[in-house]
Amino acid sequence: MTGKPTKVTQLAREYLKKFPKAATMTLAKKLAREHPLVFGVDDGAIERARSAVRRVRGNMGTKNHRYLANRTQIRENAKAGTAFEKLPKPRKLKKWQPFKIKAERILALSDVHVPYHHYAGLQMALEYGAKKDVDHILLLGDFMDFYSISRWEKDPEERDFGDEIHRGKMMLQSIRDGFPNAKMTYIPGNHEDRYLRYMRLRAPDLLGLDIISLENLLSLDHFGIDTVDGGRYIEMGKLCAIHGHEFGGSGSPVNAARGLFLKGLECCMCGHWHRTSQHTEPSMKGRVVATYGLGCLCDLHPDYARINKWNLGFGYIELHGDDFEVHNLRIQHIGGKLRIRR
Repeated sequence: MTGKPTKVTQLAREYLKKFPKAATMTLAKKLAREHPLVFGVDDGAIERARSAVRRVRGNMGTKNHRYLANRTQIRENAKAGTAFEKLPKPRKLKKWQPFKIKAERILALSDVHVPYHHYAGLQMALEYGAKKDVDHILLLGDFMDFYSISRWEKDPEERDFGDEIHRGKMMLQSIRDGFPNAKMTYIPGNHEDRYLRYMRLRAPDLLGLDIISLENLLSLDHFGIDTVDGGRYIEMGKLCAIHGHEFGGSGSPVNAARGLFLKGLECCMCGHWHRTSQHTEPSMKGRVVATYGLGCLCDLHPDYARINKWNLGFGYIELHGDDFEVHNLRIQHIGGKLRIRR
């Protein structure tokens, strides 16, 4: 028959019922400090209190199972506290998840750089989309140039931020008028990041206001355009899409599509590098990974890069369930005229 519990055991039980989630060592220190007559004042006081708490919790092995009946409202052995219970909680961030597009025929336009767009090239891409009766327009980053608020050296005569925004809205209105029933999605690129970076440096007190958002600046909601923010990527079945700057780093890869393959290891499409490219490679198990770099639809010889390897181009994607077919199209000068070539 079990005798009357000792004062040590009785105190351990009382404290465990009061503080069921407290760490064993925390309770031991509290017991030793508040009851020196019971646990003593020598160096072994805390260890005696700790043993009492562990014994009542049933943490002292099978020989102490008689204490298990008293474990009501006491933390289970597997949930015993650790020295790291007081780590600060992390700040809550926006939920990060891919943006999924469900469509059948998608026109992908990258690097338009309004107001420095290539008028004829952009017109050809939009007419191609109209002929294919696309049901989704994907603006794959750097739709706007934001030249006037760039940190790079600028021509003072070209600094007209209001005119840039006006032309951007006119462009969006024109695209919406040509595709009234199509859904539209906008991925911000590194040139759109210029705007947020400018606001952080010049007007940090306004960052919490909706008025400075890209959506409001370009009236994207008015045009029925979804914005993919936060560096998220797009999913179109088994095909992903990003602008191309999300992985960071500098320097232009020899083959943008191969660089995308090495960094993402998934079927994916990007812009950013202004060059049409493609890379296909099978995995050891035979899974084929295909990546695509789109050409641009901007002026091919801007002041800051007169000589380059850019080319005009855009993408047309057909989705069949989760499967996809990408037409990575290049616009070339042939016989004195611009023509679309695969």
